[in-house]
Amino acid sequence: MNLNDLANLGQIIGAIGVMITLVYLAVQIRGNTRVASAQARHAISEFVLRISIFRAEHADRFAKLEGGAELTDGDRQFRYWSHVQFLLHAETYFHQHELGLMPDAHWRPYARYMTKYIQSPGFKEAWDDIGPGFSEDFARDGSMVVETIAALGRNRANLTNDRWISWSMIPSLGKMAVTEEPQVFVVLMDQADLLDLGGPVQVFRAAGAFGARYLVRFVGDTEAPIGSSAGLSLCQFERLQDVEPTSKDIVFIPGTERQCFANLATMRLINWLARASKRGTTIFSSCTGAFVLAEAGLLDRRHSTTHWTRINDLRIAAPKSFVESDVLFVQDGNVYTGGGVTSGIDLALYILETRHGPLLATNVARELIVYLRRDGQHPQNSVYLDYRNHVRAGVHRVQDWIIQNPSRRATLPELAKIAGLSPRHLSRVFRAATGVTIGRYTTLLRLERARSLSSNPELTQSAVADECGYQDSRQLRRIRRANRLSGLKVV
Repeated sequence: MNLNDLANLGQIIGAIGVMITLVYLAVQIRGNTRVASAQARHAISEFVLRISIFRAEHADRFAKLEGGAELTDGDRQFRYWSHVQFLLHAETYFHQHELGLMPDAHWRPYARYMTKYIQSPGFKEAWDDIGPGFSEDFARDGSMVVETIAALGRNRANLTNDRWISWSMIPSLGKMAVTEEPQVFVVLMDQADLLDLGGPVQVFRAAGAFGARYLVRFVGDTEAPIGSSAGLSLCQFERLQDVEPTSKDIVFIPGTERQCFANLATMRLINWLARASKRGTTIFSSCTGAFVLAEAGLLDRRHSTTHWTRINDLRIAAPKSFVESDVLFVQDGNVYTGGGVTSGIDLALYILETRHGPLLATNVARELIVYLRRDGQHPQNSVYLDYRNHVRAGVHRVQDWIIQNPSRRATLPELAKIAGLSPRHLSRVFRAATGVTIGRYTTLLRLERARSLSSNPELTQSAVADECGYQDSRQLRRIRRANRLSGLKVV
């Protein structure tokens, strides 16, 4: 064995020794962490026990403090030192959690108790007095949560209902608007389409009259006023960085009339949307708002749609998305995308229906005088518009009458009288202008109306058939089946 072989053997032995040492240290650290975790759990249990005994021994005084009665100087001193005692323990556990010595599972119950305690009377005064004397991290985070809770008010700051917080998470608490009702965050961008914007917003505002209250808030990534599609300036909205949606909230991104859809979203907006999506926030866009979701990566491996004129553009902007055409809106998980303009109202009503049931959504639609409710599978091209691209005034009058009287059965002579033509001439002119017969056009309109009325939970199928001019529900089913078998599209 030469010197080179001995050198190589020495390196191998040395490497094995290093590996054994690392494994030994890992085992020791793991053991120490478990010990520290057990100690932390024991410390919290001991603290809760001491607090319980202390409160039991001074039950009358605590009842007086919490009951809003007039306090003596002794009562105020007692309350002050109770807060001091709490903060001394809180700082200890805060640092144990920060160092990883206290697992989240042990921290959460204490964090819930701590959050509730911060809301107790007199805490802010005590904190203002002694808070700066604690460690820098603890004092900084504590000041933020105390100020936030004081600003929100005790009635709107019950943070323990549906989430837990830790003191170390307090910097984000100031951005989380804590309310009992869910919120709708409307993201405003330059050249926002007012019809895209106003329709869905009014849906959520109208829902409050039927027991589904939503707080609508307008946010933007700029402090300067922005323009809109109609030339109206939009201003006095909240800064994006000052709010953070929760799992029960909704984020709405209306479309914009900008011609270029590249770089619509800033990096701040992209990160904001990503955080909201991870929390499970409902996110929906209308029209070209889908391009913002595409930039944020929220359409990757999801089905989506946009305005029918921008379908190909969205396929380029979101190559990993399954972009669907000829639908009003699409849901995929917590992300919804809509075709835009008036279909944004349909999408907002659908979201209400998924959250509160079809009856509430129908009541809201009736309140807003939405004549026909459409589901996501309705095509963006409507039968009400598809056959009107002609200049025959008499034919337009006949089409208007059929649309306005879907349950009535008019004879050909009656329709000819409306058109001011002879029956035979009307038949020829109608088909030449629209491409379909009068009978076929009437059937398409009735099936479209039946499909829309079927979403109303207050109507039976017999009532739907009667509204659409059919004898009964069986005739309606036969006509639907015949249209499917003939290969013609049932709209």
